[in-house]
Amino acid sequence: MDAVFALASRMGWVIGFFALLSGGIGIANMLYVSVEERRSQIGICRALGARRRVILQEFLGEAALLSLLGAAAGIGLVAVLATILRRWATELPLALSLRSALAGLGIALLVGLVSGAAPARRASRLSPVQAIAGNKNEG
Repeated sequence: MDAVFALASRMGWVIGFFALLSGGIGIANMLYVSVEERRSQIGICRALGARRRVILQEFLGEAALLSLLGAAAGIGLVAVLATILRRWATELPLALSLRSALAGLGIALLVGLVSGAAPARRASRLSPVQAIAGNKNEG
């Protein structure tokens, strides 16, 4: 039984890695699209005196929120499945520990911040005039 759980654990890590990778790419893509759609608003904020740091924090916050919401949904799904399986197969010691849930949230937050860094940096570096004018060659 230990060998089966060890193999399942390794497979879970591999599947989890690819899920995090695809999730990170998805978050980065959504933020790049968001930056392009909100260029004029970013330009107006910058023209009104918003510092680059504020724009950067806004987009990093969006990336963090997206990744944490995805992680919370996944953790909730795992908790429900563990409860169902525990009732169905009482001999299997299945449980979702608080430590695992917090680790999942921490890893998701890290992935969100890493994948959101480049789009956030791009948004924060837009010059007010060119962003308002819609010049897409900058950034």
